Amino acid sequence: MAALAAVSSGSALDALRALVDEADAARTASRALRAAYLGVDEAQIVALVAESSPDFREILLLGRNRAWMERLVPELEEGSAFVAVGLAHLLGDDSVLAMLAERGFTVRRIGGAGPGTP
Repeated sequence: MAALAAVSSGSALDALRALVDEADAARTASRALRAAYLGVDEAQIVALVAESSPDFREILLLGRNRAWMERLVPELEEGSAFVAVGLAHLLGDDSVLAMLAERGFTVRRIGGAGPGTP
């Protein structure tokens, strides 16, 4: 709710209207995102997220990534942490993983390098 409250009224109302007006397109996009996720198709996920509105990306993805750093970094510096996030938070130049690497952490991928990878 706080994320939605952060969106300017006009922008939030415009987004809601667009969602209602373009429900079929939203369902199609949702299906495409789900298929890319299940197929571990990172390039497609990144492309689909890039097509979303700037407000969506900032509030539901990038802003949250930055906010998590304030809590995550101290936990990691203590020696251990477990974090569960959606896949879109782990991909791209503004991802949680990229932000951790920028702060000097060694980030290593385990599995999931692409379709068919265990």
